[in-house]
Amino acid sequence: WNTSPEELATMAGGCGAESARVDLVPDTILCLSIKPACFIHDFDYKWGKTSQDKDNADSRFLCNMQTIIKFVGGIFKAHRWLRASEYYFMVRTFGHNAFWEGKEGRMPV
Repeated sequence: WNTSPEELATMAGGCGAESARVDLVPDTILCLSIKPACFIHDFDYKWGKTSQDKDNADSRFLCNMQTIIKFVGGIFKAHRWLRASEYYFMVRTFGHNAFWEGKEGRMPV
């Protein structure tokens, strides 16, 4: 939490897999930036060491997206919550390789 914006920028790339050749995952949900939630998720993936850490990171990601959406509100709130659930489902289901990348002692699922 004490990481400066400059340090954070070197550790986190925003939404989507850093190793992807093409950025297919938007940093916004219906014009609302969720980049802060993605930064925290990237940070959690970088420093996590166990399957429980991954589960916690993914749950925190959903909670942070929902907090951003709740704070802003608006007419798109329900649609944004649905999209946030889709983002969560994707990291929960397909984020194993990104979490385990570069870590010793554990192979990706």
